[in-house]
Amino acid sequence: WFTPNVSTIKRNTITTINIVDTYTPEDVTTVTDSWDASVAQDGSIMCYVEGTVLTIAGNGSGKIAANEDSSWMFSDIDKTDYFTILTELNNLSRIDFSTATNFKAIFRNCLIVNLDVSGIDTSNVTTFHSAFRQCSKLVALDLSSWDVSKCESLYAMFFDCSALTEVNVTGWNTPNLTTVDYLFDQCTKLQRFDATAFNAAKLTTMYCMFQNCSQLTELDVSGWNTSNAINMSFAFWGCKGLTRLAVENWNVSNVEN
Repeated sequence: WFTPNVSTIKRNTITTINIVDTYTPEDVTTVTDSWDASVAQDGSIMCYVEGTVLTIAGNGSGKIAANEDSSWMFSDIDKTDYFTILTELNNLSRIDFSTATNFKAIFRNCLIVNLDVSGIDTSNVTTFHSAFRQCSKLVALDLSSWDVSKCESLYAMFFDCSALTEVNVTGWNTPNLTTVDYLFDQCTKLQRFDATAFNAAKLTTMYCMFQNCSQLTELDVSGWNTSNAINMSFAFWGCKGLTRLAVENWNVSNVEN
């Protein structure tokens, strides 16, 4: 969707993204670029750049429909031009993610401090692979309202979120989850994580799950059903601050590593 006509307009020049139902620039002379971001190229989703502000506007229907594959949406699949100076991402709830199945790297490398994702419909998403990877300025995230019942992969979801202290996933039900490899790897400031409600019945691999979470002091994952787990290598490697690790009910009969 990020397809500017002006070559100097890149993701790394945008400080603010506003998502609105409709939009008409008050002064067209302030618009440095605009383009049609709709799949059908019918003008139903327009982007306007004014200075360092990017406005994503719908056609007045109330919501902007996201693609089924929403991977890399606010990132860069080519890994050459991230939103590295983005400070505001407003009104994400304007986007209808109800049919989205893929959230891979959706916010990867977004260097934003406060990110409100509470209004996002994730009920059909199967993978959150690297969703917040290297969002190194994020301090806290509230994901408690997310429906992750169809999720299969949390691979590297928060990898190298080096400022992250807390993630709220209270109430998550994950009956289809198979992998949590690198989930919090290099989250060196993570202090609190309550995953007691996780359903881990299909979980097979948790390689480097909490690797180098050096400020995590307590972790209770005793309620996880790990009977299908095969690989647990380096799961808690480098967690030098842990004083309590509750894993007493784990079934490790199928673990090979």
